[in-house]
Amino acid sequence: MNLRLLLGLTLTAFVIYAAFFFALQRRILYPGRSASLPVPDPARLPEGLERVWLSTGGGRVEAWFLPANENSADSDGRPGPAAIILHGNAEFIDDWPELVTPLTAAGVSVVLVEYPGFGRSEGSPSQASLVAAAEAGYDWLAGRADIDPDHIFALGRSLGSGVAAILSESRSLAALILWSPFTSVGDLAWARFRLPPFLARDPFDTRRALTTYSGPVLLFHGRYDRTIPPSHSEALAEAAPQAELVLWECGHNDCPPSWMAAWDKVTQFLRSEGLIDQ
Repeated sequence: MNLRLLLGLTLTAFVIYAAFFFALQRRILYPGRSASLPVPDPARLPEGLERVWLSTGGGRVEAWFLPANENSADSDGRPGPAAIILHGNAEFIDDWPELVTPLTAAGVSVVLVEYPGFGRSEGSPSQASLVAAAEAGYDWLAGRADIDPDHIFALGRSLGSGVAAILSESRSLAALILWSPFTSVGDLAWARFRLPPFLARDPFDTRRALTTYSGPVLLFHGRYDRTIPPSHSEALAEAAPQAELVLWECGHNDCPPSWMAAWDKVTQFLRSEGLIDQ
């Protein structure tokens, strides 16, 4: 077999390989899109939770609002801080109400925004549609009388970290908390599959977003994360010199090793930035 033929066969095989992943990339990136959830029983929803529907260009998306605890230090009648929680690619808003209890106890209202095509939400997932859902969640929060629009921050985990970072380009966020973040989907595609970054239909270029974001940033990552290596957070910390990076003794799906310690760090960060009372 001559060299030219060998190179031609190799190129053909790579093109087929790349085309396969290009066609299936959204199925890989959004595994939760195929899972529908039963309509929640109002009697079984957490006490005080408000179920709302947000309008986007691709249809209605579900969101759950949990108000700040009335007994918290910030419950003095003034508009208070709020968090937009953006979950991972195999999660749903249904997984989070109990997890964010320490936030509401600290005086932070929370909106859990579902992704288009996930659970009970309409539409199809893409970078544009996920960011549009997050923008709708932000706008809904900012329009509430009990929320201070200057104290809305975003917390994104894994895929949600990319959504949160891109949200910061179109909405004024008081802070970013990125949990197991990545620099971009294109970088992940190259590292894991040796696919050129430009093939990513939904790049979620977190590093680019952080280079222009001037607010406070908290980065969490597991030292042994093989899904998204901690080098991604280290690169993001370089892109945003104001960022604080916390490394945990864990991987990806088993992070954080202690939810209580994680929320303690989050509330400490929020207090240091003046977003919640001391």
